[in-house]
Amino acid sequence: MNAAIPVLEQANVTDKYKCTMDISLAVIGACDALLLLAESPGANKERDLILSKGKPVFKSIDEIRTMNT
Repeated sequence: MNAAIPVLEQANVTDKYKCTMDISLAVIGACDALLLLAESPGANKERDLILSKGKPVFKSIDEIRTMNT
């Protein structure tokens, strides 16, 4: 989501939600994991994409810390 904000500020798009999701899914596709802080339709799409690649989804910082110790 945060990667899309600067693009949306400069772009002249009619469907900001679609543009945001296209950017977010492209970025999340390059990630090794996801920290899911809250559910929403967009966050759930990101979660599903990460899970489809067999990568982990964390629900708290503590889960990440535990995995890295």
